[in-house]
Amino acid sequence: MCALTSFIKDFSPMITMFGTLTAFYFAIDGMLYRKKAEKESQAKLVSGWLIDTYDLEQGINGCLYTNCLIINGSESLLYNVIVRVVKFDDQSMFGDETARFFRGIGLLPPGKGKFRIEHPGHGMSKQYNIEIAFSDSSNRHWIRFGNGKLKELDVEPLEYYKIGRPYTWSKDHLNGVD
Repeated sequence: MCALTSFIKDFSPMITMFGTLTAFYFAIDGMLYRKKAEKESQAKLVSGWLIDTYDLEQGINGCLYTNCLIINGSESLLYNVIVRVVKFDDQSMFGDETARFFRGIGLLPPGKGKFRIEHPGHGMSKQYNIEIAFSDSSNRHWIRFGNGKLKELDVEPLEYYKIGRPYTWSKDHLNGVD
């Protein structure tokens, strides 16, 4: 019994230190997780997709148009919203055939918004979706890629897409879609 007591007495500071460090690690890890979750809280609630893609309309300029639906599931306004048609499985394809198919929406209130957007048309094995770049109510900038992934941007959407200023935002969208 004396040997066991001596062993515990000798190693108790190390056991205490190990327990303290473990608790400290989990406290920091939890704090970082909560901070990330709070930071992404509005951005995670933004999504969108193309609708009516088999009923493309031809505009007066000869371009094809379809509609997209964007959902702002947060309770706050989104700013600098830009929607772009992309190939379904790609992330932000600068310089490809879909680079010109974008729409600057500007402000997007909570709820659903339906927007008309230029579409590249159908082709063999080509599937399209939209990506949405926006600024949240805390002035953080985000992009939701066509494959659903969410990424924080270092710059605002106009700068990310290299769109010059001043930019005139579209005003003919239909909000409040059921």
